[in-house]
Amino acid sequence: MFFKRQHKKESQKTKPQKSLSKDYGENEVVDLPKNIRLTIEGKNNRIVFGEKFSGVLNISIVGDNNLVQIGRECNFKKATISISTNDGKIIIGDNTTCGSNCQFRTKEGRSIRIGKDCMFSSNVHVRTYDGHSILDAKSGERLNSSQDIVIGNHVWIGFNSIVLKGTKIADNCILSAASLVSKEYGEQGCVLAGTPARVIREGVTWDRKII
Repeated sequence: MFFKRQHKKESQKTKPQKSLSKDYGENEVVDLPKNIRLTIEGKNNRIVFGEKFSGVLNISIVGDNNLVQIGRECNFKKATISISTNDGKIIIGDNTTCGSNCQFRTKEGRSIRIGKDCMFSSNVHVRTYDGHSILDAKSGERLNSSQDIVIGNHVWIGFNSIVLKGTKIADNCILSAASLVSKEYGEQGCVLAGTPARVIREGVTWDRKII
């Protein structure tokens, strides 16, 4: 519903270049903008930026075969992307913006997929995993495995909110400030609020401008 892969012909001026430098090893880095701090420990990772990115972004990858893909005309005031796994993905759609201190983190081969024209306020944390293991006291079985996160198109995530593993948010939704989400919200055009968040209003949309 949210993410349709688009295939575009590359012009001669924007051909992807595979970096084999000491900094990036056997990893592909495409159109890396200024003000990006990129560290990679691994191989066969791919980092791709669309045109007209602006802002400051720290990217850290530890592992192999991972993908970071940032769409066109995104603006991040100061954000962090962290992948500590093999086969992880963080994909952010065109025209998405982030305030200060936004963090996107994944482990255990999981993915974060964010649609187009999303707006993340400051201090938003998005992560596919818990910081530590929760175990069944009798069997020792781990109870809190990592899970993918999917955020649709045109979603507004409010200040100081936390988006945890297993979250799915449909298009045109609003997550109120200081809320926590960790499950699927399948209806479009809803306002979500609280810890944990619940639907408090339906049938809405939003605009970046004060109309």
